[in-house]
Amino acid sequence: MPLPSVAAGKTARCAAHSKTSGGRCWNPAAFGMATCRYHGARRPETVRGGAEHPLYIHGQETLDAKRRRSDGLVRLAEYEELLAGAGKLTGPRTRGPKPG
Repeated sequence: MPLPSVAAGKTARCAAHSKTSGGRCWNPAAFGMATCRYHGARRPETVRGGAEHPLYIHGQETLDAKRRRSDGLVRLAEYEELLAGAGKLTGPRTRGPKPG
């Protein structure tokens, strides 16, 4: 079965634009979609979302890592303050913002 012809005006043209030339794609749009198969036309029922998506990250490890890093920076700031107060800190302090 031949692809529908955009030039004959019987089908919609892909709405995607080229980054380099700025021109529109010449492929026909997929049935019921604004873009062609090369530019991401997918039926809504085939798109996996939420926890079923392969790139889904729930964030628990991320939040835990942030909490551990923040706790470590607080301890580091306390140690640096203690050493600086005792005159034992010879080098520069840790760079970056200190937790409040």
